[in-house]
Amino acid sequence: LASSNIQSRTEVLNQTPNLKQNQPNPFNENTTIQYYLPEATQQASVNISDINGKVIKVIPLQGTGQGQIELQTGTLGGGIYAYSLVVDGQIVESKQMVLTK
Repeated sequence: LASSNIQSRTEVLNQTPNLKQNQPNPFNENTTIQYYLPEATQQASVNISDINGKVIKVIPLQGTGQGQIELQTGTLGGGIYAYSLVVDGQIVESKQMVLTK
């Protein structure tokens, strides 16, 4: 009984989209953002916002399951940025990253 309880909880967790902290953070030029999208996901993106909340970059995500994007920051100035996982039109999770130049 206990093991089936654990398994059903794991299945529920696996249907929840999530966003990991970027690595490395702070970073200078490139950073990696990992995420998870459940099978039912229709549309997803990672949105990068400046400190004022203005979306400055939208990165569409393809497929479902575990994934990652490599963010290259050639045009961005140093500072604190937010990144959000948007799934089917809803912001699911947001985190901050620090770009040093």
